[in-house]
Amino acid sequence: MTCAFSPDGSQILCGGWDRTSPGSKLSLLKALTGEEVWATERAGAVTTCAFAPDRPDGSQVLCGGSDKKLSLLDAVTSEEVWTVEQAARVAMCAFSPDGGQVLCGGHDAKKPLSLMDTMTGKHVWTVEADHHVTSCAFSPDGSQVLFGEDKKLSLMDAVTGKQVWTVKRAGQVMTCAFSPDGSQVLCGGSDNKLSLLDAVTGKEVWTVKRAKPVWTCAFAPDGGQLLCGDDDKKLSLLDAVTGKEVWTVKRAGTVMTCSFSPDGSQVLCGGDDKKLSLLDAVT
Repeated sequence: MTCAFSPDGSQILCGGWDRTSPGSKLSLLKALTGEEVWATERAGAVTTCAFAPDRPDGSQVLCGGSDKKLSLLDAVTSEEVWTVEQAARVAMCAFSPDGGQVLCGGHDAKKPLSLMDTMTGKHVWTVEADHHVTSCAFSPDGSQVLFGEDKKLSLMDAVTGKQVWTVKRAGQVMTCAFSPDGSQVLCGGSDNKLSLLDAVTGKEVWTVKRAKPVWTCAFAPDGGQLLCGDDDKKLSLLDAVTGKEVWTVKRAGTVMTCSFSPDGSQVLCGGDDKKLSLLDAVT
C-alpha cells in the first residue's frame, strides 16, 4: 500500500493491490471524511504515489507499480497525462520540490533509478545500481537525490547523477527520507534498524533497533519528530533528536506506508491489513 497527502492537506492519494485479482486502483479521498473523490483502475499493484507540489499550471499526481508503468495523472479528473513503460516493477517515485522533474526507482536492471522531465516524461539521466532501487527522495532544495538498494544508501547530485557518498547497510534499504531542512537523512530496512544520518557526511547520528524490518519512515514538517512503520505491525512516533519513542500504535498488519499532514497535526498510515487510517499526531 502507498499513500500521500495533497500539499494543502485537504486530500489523500492511496493505492494498493487486490490479492483476488491481478489489478488494483489508485484513489483520491477527502482527508476530512475519507470519502472517495475518484478512483482509476490500474493493471497491477500500486506500490508508489505522490502529489505534485503546488504549481500554477495545475495539480498532478504520480503513480507506479507492478504493471511496470510510471504514470502522471491530472489530480482533478484522474485523466492520464503520460505513461512511461519500465522493464520491471516501479518501487518508488517522487516529484522534485519545484515539480519540474520526477524521480523513479525500481526493479529495472538497466534503469534502476531515473530522473525525468515532468512535462514530457522523457529521461534526463539514468543511474546504474548494483541492485534494484527500493526507495528514493529529493532533498528539500532539489539539488540532491537519496536512494536505497540492497545493503546501500547513496546520495547523489540531482543535476549530474554523480555520487556524493554511499553508506553500507546490513540489509535492504526499504525506506529513506530527508529532514525538512535537508541537514539529515533517515533510512530503514530489512536489517531491522532505523537510522538518522548526517546528510553532508553520511555519518550515523543514531540508530534504533526494531523487532522486525522497517518498511516506511517520514519526518514531521518541523523536523522535530518522525514516523516509522514496520513488519512488527507497529506505527511509532519518535523524537528526531534522540530517537526515543513518543508513542506506538499496534496495527493488524505490516505498516507499509506513513505520512504526516502538511501542518503536522495528523498522520496517515496503511498496510497489508487493507486499512488506511488517519490518526492524531499527538495522541
